[in-house]
Amino acid sequence: YLLERSRVVSVPSGERNYHILHMLAHAENTDPSGGFFRYIPTDVPAPEDMDDEEGFEALQLTMQQARFDDEQIRHIFAYITAVLYLGNIEFREHPENPEASQVSPGGMSEHALHRASSLLGIHPARFGEALTKKILKTRLEGDIEMDVNVNEASEQRDAVAK
Repeated sequence: YLLERSRVVSVPSGERNYHILHMLAHAENTDPSGGFFRYIPTDVPAPEDMDDEEGFEALQLTMQQARFDDEQIRHIFAYITAVLYLGNIEFREHPENPEASQVSPGGMSEHALHRASSLLGIHPARFGEALTKKILKTRLEGDIEMDVNVNEASEQRDAVAK
């Protein structure tokens, strides 16, 4: 069974994303229908027979019954929750170089970078650099670090989320 990874960052119109993303958004004390997470469509309500809070509790119980320990469960949920926050990281042109990008400073984007980094256990500044740069490997000159533009940074963010 292969999950459709592209669905994480781009949900077909009229459909919900993976249930776990909605469950974790609910667990993060946000209103998924309020549009707080970019990867969760705001125009599609939950099915009538679906309650994200109850589903999340049932999932945790099932994982415990399958002998996942509390630490494993925490790590799994942290990594998936980081995906939600990744979607809220936005980029803008770097003020000193219009061909380069940077994480949009302040507000929701910076908060999302810090929250995703915390959940993944990595430093926010290094993570921001990883999203806004690429490494070109050459035989003669070795690795060359290059800036990426805003569109490329967004594509890299989405690739990490997938």
